[in-house]
Amino acid sequence: MPSLNDLIKKYRASSSTIYRASSKDKWREQRRSFSAQLVNSLDARKAGELEDYFFDSDEASMRIAKALFSQIERKLERNDDLTPYAIASLANSALASQRLHKKVAIVSKSTQPNSESFTQVMELLDRAAELRRSEV
Repeated sequence: MPSLNDLIKKYRASSSTIYRASSKDKWREQRRSFSAQLVNSLDARKAGELEDYFFDSDEASMRIAKALFSQIERKLERNDDLTPYAIASLANSALASQRLHKKVAIVSKSTQPNSESFTQVMELLDRAAELRRSEV
């Protein structure tokens, strides 16, 4: 925004005329008000953009966590001669995806944590571990 001196130079007006008009019409207050409105508008737009970005990221994280749970569940159902190390690895993967799911659920207001899938995976892991123990 141009200053009063910039206007004086640009329009070759007398400084007393510009200063009088500025004072009478409260240009300084109008300028401050406009600047504040502009900042608020830009802040609101940026906040909306960030909200959309984080919502998209949260959605992607939820899909990843669910896909991990599904893969672990399929692996356990097939029971492809899982070693104790493989069982432990699957359990750690299940815990990691649950943590991811919980972090996303806490951040996202519209998402409620759902531990039902995790409970099912853990039950399957427990059964697989019991089968391994009984075979040994």
